[in-house]
Amino acid sequence: MRSKPGRYRGGIALILYEEPTHSPPQGFDPAVLNQLARFSHPPIAVILKQLLTDCRLPQFLATDLDLVTRILQCLHHSER
Repeated sequence: MRSKPGRYRGGIALILYEEPTHSPPQGFDPAVLNQLARFSHPPIAVILKQLLTDCRLPQFLATDLDLVTRILQCLHHSER
């Protein structure tokens, strides 16, 4: 069975997260994130402290108690 081009077939996903440290966080530049949104494989998502209104990538809140479940659901949905 052959997969359709552009569909996630499992394996690799790129999930961006800036871990809070003692130094001030730099944050993610929405322009850079939107450039990454042009790619359909591998799936790319970002975990944030606060959602960005102008970001086209899937976003997840770092404080979400169901974070892992939501990411897995997103990956599963991208396979369809």
